[in-house]
Amino acid sequence: MRNPGKWFTGTILTLLTAGLIVLSIFYAQQNTQLKDTQSQFAALKTSVSQQVAALNTVASQPPAITVNASQAAQVVLAVTPVIVRVDGTGSNFTVAGFGIIVDKRGYVLTNQHVIDSTTSLTITAGGQKYNATIIASDTARDLALLKIQSALTDFPTVTLGTASDIVAGATVLALGFPLGEEFVGPVTVTAGVISALRNIGGLNFVQNDAAINPGNSGGCLVTLDGRMIGVTSAGYDTGNDVDMINLAIPVDDVRVFLQKNLPA
Repeated sequence: MRNPGKWFTGTILTLLTAGLIVLSIFYAQQNTQLKDTQSQFAALKTSVSQQVAALNTVASQPPAITVNASQAAQVVLAVTPVIVRVDGTGSNFTVAGFGIIVDKRGYVLTNQHVIDSTTSLTITAGGQKYNATIIASDTARDLALLKIQSALTDFPTVTLGTASDIVAGATVLALGFPLGEEFVGPVTVTAGVISALRNIGGLNFVQNDAAINPGNSGGCLVTLDGRMIGVTSAGYDTGNDVDMINLAIPVDDVRVFLQKNLPA
């Protein structure tokens, strides 16, 4: 006859053994999953650290402002033919500046202060010298319209932009004749960006950091698609050490002046 006590004890031992085996398998699986999770977490932590380091590197390096040399050169070739040199004489002075051909009949836009108090004017366009007369001037807006004394009616003309072309941060080129009476030679080109559209004394100006020097007055500020957005007027001088703050008369004001004064 079977001993009930031994049978019960054996059954308990068998169940305990089976339970231990199940628990061992369970804990082994949990341990494997835990290790996998820890490994995935470590990989994720490394990836995040690398991405943060990359973002910090980008943030610490401001974007470089570059000008496509080929594009800028094409703009210069297209715009240079409409740029003229303006030389004036007065009772006891001479002056040199810059003008832009705005009409194929030989009408030239420049700054009023370039031709102020002059008694005779000469315009050099396309390598040829012409006498010129004053058609209209606006002292407040510092604009003047001149007429080349020539029978030609096929002068090259500038392409006018619009206010929508004046965007802070956009690259611009300034063309002119700096130190006009001293620095004889071809048109000079400088590059910069539009800094802001600024109102000074109730008048709007395109603030930019393209180098503008004496003799650049009446020059052309153009975008990289060759559209004129302003007439270079002056560097801003407060009597303090100020650098790279230059002003141009915005194209919308130019359009108003031309609509009023350019003959039909």
